[in-house]
Amino acid sequence: MNFGDWLDEFIPPEYATYVPLVERVLGSFLGQIPHNAPVTDLPSYLRQCPTLHKLGQLLARDPRLGLELRQRLSSLESCLPLSKIEDYEWPPDLVPSLALAEGSVASVFVCRWGSTEVVAKRLKPGIEQQLTGELAIWRHMTRSVADWCQQDSLPSVDFESLVLSLSRLLQDELRPQQEQQQLQRAAQYFLNWPEIQVPQVYPQLLLDGVVMERLRGGPLLDHPDAKNHFALAIRVLLSDPFFSEDELGVFHLDPHPGNLWVTDEGRLALLDWGSTLSLSKHQRILLTQAILAAWRGDH
Repeated sequence: MNFGDWLDEFIPPEYATYVPLVERVLGSFLGQIPHNAPVTDLPSYLRQCPTLHKLGQLLARDPRLGLELRQRLSSLESCLPLSKIEDYEWPPDLVPSLALAEGSVASVFVCRWGSTEVVAKRLKPGIEQQLTGELAIWRHMTRSVADWCQQDSLPSVDFESLVLSLSRLLQDELRPQQEQQQLQRAAQYFLNWPEIQVPQVYPQLLLDGVVMERLRGGPLLDHPDAKNHFALAIRVLLSDPFFSEDELGVFHLDPHPGNLWVTDEGRLALLDWGSTLSLSKHQRILLTQAILAAWRGDH
């Protein structure tokens, strides 16, 4: 199956008019980067290219897209790591045993710390240089994407804003120390919430990664009581921080399905705090006023 045929099968019929544009965009991007996987295997490219992997996550959460397309994009998010245990140096107290999962810029491994089972999140080897190169390619393609949309009589795409979002989210994920601090703050905030769990972090074990407790459970989407857990997730990730009496409201910026789990004890687990946004009370008041003004039609 060639690349175009794969896209024809992957993209639902309602978006068939976009297949030539997507093929042109991906072909131009992939033609400018070194790669090992065959061009017919798009999932392999998603795994090799952090910007493509993250772009798939962003589009999978975009409510403007059809449900079938978003579900197909979500199916490409989680996979076993390409990175191997032996690709990293490990401190003597941390003994890796299993490659568990892979994100856009990092891989996750199960480890032993004494008698305790933990997970270690490590940046992929060479990821910073790779990310810099990919983002530069996307920035240079901004004008071309606009021209291709016009040539194909398709609605214009705000590609520049999309690339900025990609850059911000991925740069945040390159800072393990920042994620450790945000995990610790989140764990402290939810300490007395019996229905919420944030993994405990062990910052003393690894300086160039994040080590945290291993939670047992499964994705929220697969849970039989997903509806009630979704309502709880919306409350704690959106409404509570927005209407908080605290000076700062902290928002989790990467709540894709892989980061929302339900533990074996039935608690909602909030994972991956590498990217967050803090809004002051004053900023939230201004935002509320702007939304109300738009709703009333004020000018």
